[in-house]
Amino acid sequence: MHHRLLILTVIAVMVAGLAPISAEEIQTEDLETEIQQALSTLNKAIAEKNDPMRNKMYFKFRLIEQDHPGIVAPYLIQNLGSDIEGVPEYTAFILGWINDKRAVPHLREMLKQSVSCQRHAARALGFMRATEALDDLIGLLKDPNERVRQDAAYSLGLMGDDRANKALKESENDPDELVRFFATEALTRIENYQKYGW
Repeated sequence: MHHRLLILTVIAVMVAGLAPISAEEIQTEDLETEIQQALSTLNKAIAEKNDPMRNKMYFKFRLIEQDHPGIVAPYLIQNLGSDIEGVPEYTAFILGWINDKRAVPHLREMLKQSVSCQRHAARALGFMRATEALDDLIGLLKDPNERVRQDAAYSLGLMGDDRANKALKESENDPDELVRFFATEALTRIENYQKYGW
């Protein structure tokens, strides 16, 4: 009996040669798998233009972030580099709502890319109130594309930073009607933010 117990003890020690996996490690591993699966589903949905599934993944990421703050941004930031049409843009949209400042440098880089990337990155930076990108967005008020100028004006309003006022006042004379509208709206929003904090 003693001999048998010794053998079982030796086997147990050999099996446990690696450090035991804690419940926290298992949970982290499960969460990583869940996030990777959600990313795969998101990208497939965007590629297939399946908007309901795409939107479902958006809410999934927000729920995961709510339960585990700070966990999803690194995965989404990596997803910005996808070559699937529409994926970087929608990923930027999600990052805008997640509001993790680690995304700011990557979103600023997107401002140098296609019109579609510029527009989505500008909006995300506005939602995040990423004042690090203030000068970038002010520069986009002179972009040749009116849609980019519109989104830049809108996003500057979301930031609520009165350092954008001079450029926005100039944009009130933009040839595009919507740029003028968003510039005026942005100035009002900035004034309210400076006065009332909203």
